[in-house]
Amino acid sequence: MGKSWHNLLIEEDGRSTGLCDCCQNKTISLSGFVSTDTESLAAYFIAYTNGQPKHGAEFTFVVGKWGDEAMAKDRFVIVMHHFPEQGFMIDSDIAEKKSNMRDLASNFLNRDDIIGSKFADTLFSIVDAVYMKDSRIDVIRNWKANA
Repeated sequence: MGKSWHNLLIEEDGRSTGLCDCCQNKTISLSGFVSTDTESLAAYFIAYTNGQPKHGAEFTFVVGKWGDEAMAKDRFVIVMHHFPEQGFMIDSDIAEKKSNMRDLASNFLNRDDIIGSKFADTLFSIVDAVYMKDSRIDVIRNWKANA
């Protein structure tokens, strides 16, 4: 696809809160969609704990075909973690996500599936678009400055 993140559109969607199991701080969960002017590319989910940059943020991307004709087998799940000092890392242990995401996607990609693939550039453009354009994650973008 070779899409620049600058040209991708972000649609901010859901927001919910809960409590972190380890520190009892508020955990924020966000969702949204990424598209071009003509096609849907991905759904995304972000979870982070308020005031706890050391916990990192989890970014889950469901990428592939969307629309009435698309099925779970047409989409892929990629889980990434973002930490203030390390940036993004692709999660290779996504067993828990598999049971939670089966309705959305039946393919789960780890680091080895992505790095060096034709798909990598598209995925990283999607990640960059969400990270740079979702107005609800200023706190995550500011972690490094405040760490």
